[in-house]
Amino acid sequence: MVEIIEGWQCPGCGKIEVPASCMGMCADVRVALVSAENYAAAIQRAERAERECRELRSLLGELAGAVPVDGLPEEDRVEVSRRAWAYLAETEAA
Repeated sequence: MVEIIEGWQCPGCGKIEVPASCMGMCADVRVALVSAENYAAAIQRAERAERECRELRSLLGELAGAVPVDGLPEEDRVEVSRRAWAYLAETEAA
């Protein structure tokens, strides 16, 4: 889980401050920050992409095992099947 902390940001210069108890030995270090709204939006996009990927993998699995269709040359069906199986094997390993 990601910890979200609240702080204040200057709308003019962008400086960010977060209240904390100082022990007298503070030092400023550069950190990368992302707003909670941008982070939540990125998580939603990633979850949607994962869901779409699962659905596409399922469809691709069906296509890989498809039987010939009238009018579709056998060599084309075999090539589509071969590519589908290759993709499934490649993405399964990832």
